Amino acid sequence: LCNSLTRVSRHLRDEGWLEIMYDKESTSYSQFLEIVRNLKESEYVVDYHIQNLIVFPPKTQLYDHALIEDGSLLLQDKGSCMPVEALSPPPGSCVLDACSAPGMKTSQIASKVCGNWVAVLGGKPPPGAKVIAVERSTKRCQVLRDILQRSRGDKVTTVINQNFLEIDPQEYSEVDYIVVDPSCSGDGMVNRNALADSGISQEKLANLCFFQKKLLRHALSFPNVKKVVYSTCSLTR
Repeated sequence: LCNSLTRVSRHLRDEGWLEIMYDKESTSYSQFLEIVRNLKESEYVVDYHIQNLIVFPPKTQLYDHALIEDGSLLLQDKGSCMPVEALSPPPGSCVLDACSAPGMKTSQIASKVCGNWVAVLGGKPPPGAKVIAVERSTKRCQVLRDILQRSRGDKVTTVINQNFLEIDPQEYSEVDYIVVDPSCSGDGMVNRNALADSGISQEKLANLCFFQKKLLRHALSFPNVKKVVYSTCSLTR
């Protein structure tokens, strides 16, 4: 929310970065992946599926970049961006993020509900644009607030430091969309580069499964919710 893709691209260009252009209509996804594989230092490309996602070459050091520091860019894995892209809330909608920390996903939601509105350019967000960010951990909740402040997502976000299961759905009749991204076994992260055993116990798996079902059922109980996206980084269990 604190910047637009056009303004970010201009900043990168002024620093000497080169955007690799392609015509999506005539480029297949496999061809796009080849473009990504061939990215050189100081080159980037806009993602094939997600409009405001920029792809940089592997090992690009951006952690202390000015655009990261001011919240214009957030470092995020593409897979972590997919739940919000799948939810696709329209501008002016109300979205509840059930497990919101650390805040990159919540910032992405805020950007979605605000459409083309950029906070630093002034004006007001679309009427009705609202994000409700629920996080039960007090420590992680502070991280969430910090990231939202940096990204300007706090302009449309209300943070609630509470267990999502304790939220009364009847008190949130304005909620149109919900993202449920709960704690999981994480075996998708372990297996990203090689199939390996995460070493997680069957007891913990059973507990996670029970907890995730409760979260999903609770999300589906909100009276006016139109769409719920449930996601984890688990591939097999």
